[in-house]
Amino acid sequence: MSDCSTDFLPKEMIYYTATKISRRGQTRFDIDTHLFNPIINRPIQLKLPIESVLLYRYRTQIDASPTKLFTHTLEHVNFTTFRTIILPEGEDQKIHEGRICFEFNYYSTVLKKNITIQIPKLILARDLFFSHPYLIRAALFAENYSTDVLVDRNDEKAIHINIAKNKKIMNADVSDPHFLKKLALILLQPDLKKAFLSIYQKTIIDQKGAKSFNFDMEVPDLKNIDLTVDGIYDKETGIYRIERITSFKNLDTAINRPIQFHFTSKKIIQQVKNAQGQGSNKPKPASQPKEKLNKNAEADIDKLLAKLRNLPGEIYTIEELKISLETPPAKTVVRKRQKQMDKDQNQEEGFAGGEGDIEGTVSGFTTESEIQLERVTYKDLIKLLEKIEEKGYKTKEIKNSPFKIYKRFRGHKFANNQLRYFYVYKILNIENNHQFYLCEIDTSDGKKNISTLLLPYEEKTQRLIETDLDILNNSILSQSLSWPKKFLSEIRGITAFTTINHPSKQKQLEDVNYYADWAQRILAKVKSI
Repeated sequence: MSDCSTDFLPKEMIYYTATKISRRGQTRFDIDTHLFNPIINRPIQLKLPIESVLLYRYRTQIDASPTKLFTHTLEHVNFTTFRTIILPEGEDQKIHEGRICFEFNYYSTVLKKNITIQIPKLILARDLFFSHPYLIRAALFAENYSTDVLVDRNDEKAIHINIAKNKKIMNADVSDPHFLKKLALILLQPDLKKAFLSIYQKTIIDQKGAKSFNFDMEVPDLKNIDLTVDGIYDKETGIYRIERITSFKNLDTAINRPIQFHFTSKKIIQQVKNAQGQGSNKPKPASQPKEKLNKNAEADIDKLLAKLRNLPGEIYTIEELKISLETPPAKTVVRKRQKQMDKDQNQEEGFAGGEGDIEGTVSGFTTESEIQLERVTYKDLIKLLEKIEEKGYKTKEIKNSPFKIYKRFRGHKFANNQLRYFYVYKILNIENNHQFYLCEIDTSDGKKNISTLLLPYEEKTQRLIETDLDILNNSILSQSLSWPKKFLSEIRGITAFTTINHPSKQKQLEDVNYYADWAQRILAKVKSI
């Protein structure tokens, strides 16, 4: 399960590498990601949604300390000479251990010497194929994406690509020329298509049963390609490792006609494929001769294709397809998609257009204690606070209101559509002026058992609670109503916090000191942080 939403990562975050891929449910993948957080001034490791590799706004680095990337233009690169290597463990480069790379020899006219060039396979795939979240998901779920697109080559004037808009391909995609042109190249350029399909085979099928996956792919059979790249050159080893490819030039597209895109429904695309015999399970009438059946089927296909060709769409020339590889996608591509998703509250989707796992929420990375916790109501909380005040403390209400809606996450309300409340109190010891924050979530519906969050009163927690409380609100919802512990520690630098379980409701029936004991447990726990 992902540790943190990419929305909560600070803009100053420095991206190093992304390595191991793991499944999150049936519809999502996460990836182990190494970053440097300048706010807390240390490297961190998070499990993020795999779409995070597309966030170009992060400065890609390679060493444990920020190092300026060296831009280089590689001319006439022959991909058929690439060999596969796995980076070994190194004391100073542990974050790169296990990265699967392509490697080849190259004479640099800039350095005026022979060098060894390494391209991590994920970097090549990201910059060659994965301009949009849909494309990375299509690569990893290749067997499930055949219903999204239909290619029609039977028109002499143009090649028609029919796209079904759905949860996976959204309006933000089909209105983006860069996405359409990249999709056309993957579908129509034989070498690119073969390499793209190999990602699913080598990463998922060949590693079936693995707890996590090493990203892998076959090398595309491309020759005489010019690459503009950024990377790090090690003078001692003579190795230049590429971390970003900004353009591919001189690609032979193997496309001889303009491309026309049409946007239709999944149902119509499936009708054509059924008529072509690609998915129909319906028995054919036995009374008709085989030849007549074939002619009827062909006639049906022609009618459907003609109907699709007459749909309005977008047209791109062969030259426009080439240019799409020479310029990277907009840096805000993931952000634009997310904004689009925010506008459409009727669809239930996960990060960047993914299909939802459970009620439109993303699974949290933390789990509460295995001890069965009991649900807390506002009445319980008030009685608890009264007992804390009796012990010489003042309480100040910071928040006593419903969770604010955050994207499509539905933890902000109960199953009966009543709003779920979020409570935050500042608690002050009158005697010694010691302060802390108590955070509670209304679990009166019994949907989830959640402990109490206790935060010390300090500069970082004060900023979070009294200035950025909406961010905490969103982070809790994005973690399926779990306290976002890695967000607190790795992103906000708040390491001194703790949680405490609610006492058993059975004990409430038996013990007249139920709330007093609960208050005492909290005050004792606070002293430990």
